Amino acid sequence: MSEQELVGDVGFNGERARALSATLELNGLDSDEADWTLDVKLEGPLPQLLLSGTVVTPVLPGPARLRVAYVDAPSEVSVRGRAGGLTNGGKDLYLTVAQRGSDVRIEGDIVLEWFDFEQGSAPFGLVVGVDATLAG
Repeated sequence: MSEQELVGDVGFNGERARALSATLELNGLDSDEADWTLDVKLEGPLPQLLLSGTVVTPVLPGPARLRVAYVDAPSEVSVRGRAGGLTNGGKDLYLTVAQRGSDVRIEGDIVLEWFDFEQGSAPFGLVVGVDATLAG
């Protein structure tokens, strides 16, 4: 898949960003639970979505449920003019992955937790629909 192809989009709290490229890395596939990292390069004010977590093996051809443990990027987002971070809020949140030819399709609609240190937290919607290249 070339980086020039439209690979999907990501929605941040109702605002859509076009995905320029996406890569899924899977590690530890020989164990009962593997680690994964999804790296999506985006067009717009938030240049990257970087998520990681675990998945029960076997993963592919799928569909399989990717448990979202960490939101590594964006590291800061603004809600109502206030800067804050994103977390899974201690909840079990899942995206779905399935093989699509030599690539994979990753989809999901989850609610993260946005937080700042002064005002508390608020729900933050994340919608993912991208075709990703497998790393490695």
